[in-house]
Amino acid sequence: MESKEIQASRDLSTALTFAIIFLAFVVANAWVLQMSTSGDLGAAHQTALTVFIVGINLLVLLGFDNSVQQWKVISQDFGTDDSKWVEYQQKAPFGLFRVVVALVPLLIAITQVTAIFA
Repeated sequence: MESKEIQASRDLSTALTFAIIFLAFVVANAWVLQMSTSGDLGAAHQTALTVFIVGINLLVLLGFDNSVQQWKVISQDFGTDDSKWVEYQQKAPFGLFRVVVALVPLLIAITQVTAIFA
């Protein structure tokens, strides 16, 4: 079993990765929303924004899913540690988390593409 310092470092790294991906997700989607509402877009601009939004949301989806899987593995690596935090982490509904982090970027991508072509 790894030391608690190494496990805490892995958990912090995963949390920071998730936060950075979330920041990129928010900034990219806000930028596309601003671009699509700021004026009339030609067909080329609509296509470019669509490709960008689908690409960004696909990468975000993969990053979010990877972070959730990392949290699951980290929570399983704590083994017999009897702290309340470990107990809480091991009971987390990681399957539900994976569904939510898949649905949010997909639904936002669909909404953004609809807004771009409306």
